[in-house]
Amino acid sequence: GSFGVNGVYGFHGDLNPPIPYRNLVYMHRSNAVIAFGNTTSSPIKLPRATIRSGGTADIIPSKDAIKSRLESEVQKIVNAGHLRPGFRSSGMVDNRGPRCMDEPIEYFHNPSDTIYTLAIALPYLSSTLSSQVKTYLQSEYNNFPPHTYNHIGWNQGAKREVFDTPPETQTAMSQRGPKTSANNFSGWSFNPFAFYAMYKYAEVFPTQAKSIFDTAKTKSVLMGAINNPPADSVLITYTQANNAYIAGLYGYMQLEKMAGYISDINQSGKYSEYNRLLNLRKNNFNKTGPWNNIYSGDIKYCRAFNVSRNFTYLTPELGAYLRNNISTKVQEALNEYSYLAPYWFVESSETEFAEGTLKNLYDVQAVFQAKALIMNESYSQLAKYIDVPAFEKGDLFYIQNLVYALQATGTGPTSGPTTTTAPTSPATPGDANGDGLVNIADYSVWLTNYNQILSGPIFGDFNSNGKVDGIDFIIWLKNYTG
Repeated sequence: GSFGVNGVYGFHGDLNPPIPYRNLVYMHRSNAVIAFGNTTSSPIKLPRATIRSGGTADIIPSKDAIKSRLESEVQKIVNAGHLRPGFRSSGMVDNRGPRCMDEPIEYFHNPSDTIYTLAIALPYLSSTLSSQVKTYLQSEYNNFPPHTYNHIGWNQGAKREVFDTPPETQTAMSQRGPKTSANNFSGWSFNPFAFYAMYKYAEVFPTQAKSIFDTAKTKSVLMGAINNPPADSVLITYTQANNAYIAGLYGYMQLEKMAGYISDINQSGKYSEYNRLLNLRKNNFNKTGPWNNIYSGDIKYCRAFNVSRNFTYLTPELGAYLRNNISTKVQEALNEYSYLAPYWFVESSETEFAEGTLKNLYDVQAVFQAKALIMNESYSQLAKYIDVPAFEKGDLFYIQNLVYALQATGTGPTSGPTTTTAPTSPATPGDANGDGLVNIADYSVWLTNYNQILSGPIFGDFNSNGKVDGIDFIIWLKNYTG
């Protein structure tokens, strides 16, 4: 069909041991449910499961409820002090992922992540917490300056996870301090998003804008990154890197203006490169991942990021540009991603690509913010996709989504959640596998279970009399549609 190549749900995931049930032994392997029996007949291959509509049941919290969640999540960070990165395994992508992104499974390892997230949250916090956050921001900026460190390291800070850290893992973490460059990622040697985070930090502390900009320009690793992006072919493949360079150049120009060196960003020496990368992004937007035909080597694991790659490191400015230029293409991509990855908004869904289990967290942030910042969806549309944090404290993706939901138009319900329950439709007589059709597949189910004592119409007992018999065959035959 029209959808398929960008699928990211795994062919391993959570598996089960052989389960004996009603004279068959069931196994779940490679996205298939397999049943073994003692029959000598040829194997029966049933049709693929039909995707069922989720109905219209929505839970939309009020904006006050979202503000309360934001206040709570930010307060946890302030109370904990400095946080180390988030430790959360997805499977084989853990050690294959650095080919695809900059240490993607070491969540929030870049100091820019914390600075950017708390800076955009500030307008929605109480005055007391806002004051505490400003102090916290200054501490993080001074101890882990985003113009110096690409990774905050694991040897300092409170854990984000709810579970205990194994002793051997804690020992390994204690030996990994902050790093000034990235490891083995083609997109950059130093994350250019640092300039965007510094720009947002300078908006909170405008009197520091000049010193921030002047200091940043003395950092060779940062300036080397912003002045020398990788080849266009790399940016087209690793679209999240293209997004980060666009954000970084925009932040650079805004800081340059705030520092007093230019009066308008189009006077900046970076302006032509900024526009060039915007055009590169617009002209090469592709909903299809570049790794879909690769079946060997580490690089195939990049398919775990098929859904998020286009929208990671998205900013409001880039979102507006894409909305004004290629909104139709973006909507087509979101439609496909929502079809192929319907659990994109669910924290820790057990759907990781390939040899993995828990889905990485980038879909949760990327798709939500594409809806918010590019497609400009309303609050009521966005709020129903807010799940729960992935970490006990310090889930920056969750906090970002709360902020962008609050920025959206509309107010939602005035108090508490509202729930609409979708009506349920009766099962179709003769439909043994629940796909809404009555065909040869249902006959196969009836035949497999013939003359057995079962319960429920799903097994071929269409008249619900507790057994599968000739009467059920007549019901199937009467309703057969082919």
